Amino acid sequence: MGTVVKSYSRLSPTRRGIESSTSGTLSLFGKNHDIPPYRQSHGIDPGNYLFDRYFEFNIETYSQYSHWRNNLSTMMGYGNIRDHWNRIDRMIILDSILDEKENYPFSELLCFPDNMGFIGTECCQKLYQDFIENEKHAIVFMSQDHITIYYYFKKSFELASDGGCVLLN
Repeated sequence: MGTVVKSYSRLSPTRRGIESSTSGTLSLFGKNHDIPPYRQSHGIDPGNYLFDRYFEFNIETYSQYSHWRNNLSTMMGYGNIRDHWNRIDRMIILDSILDEKENYPFSELLCFPDNMGFIGTECCQKLYQDFIENEKHAIVFMSQDHITIYYYFKKSFELASDGGCVLLN
């Protein structure tokens, strides 16, 4: 079983249940990660939404996704994912990350709990900038398979930066 990444743009809440529309509908119940320090889902409440545009890609296996994330973490100089999570946990305890989180590109994605849930618009905008600013480095550092995943994530966060979200499951 792999990881499915879906991105949506221009979300608008609807009181109706999930139904067909000219754009699409999305249900975001039980997938909220609005927790410090990153508050990945901040700004979008669980509920039903209409959306304008949609993009989806699949990473074949969870281990392939995990290996890609470790590669991204290493590329950024954080070490492996576990090292980065431990560093972030220590900073939370010291209450220093809130002022310094901009200094840790991709951390909102690397430290995403259980890799399931959604990342809201504000966080998608920040992550999209991280993908733009680090693209040249990724091209040199990553294998062709990993750079393909990198570009898919970049496209996902670009789309979701327009009032949307990225859903991982």
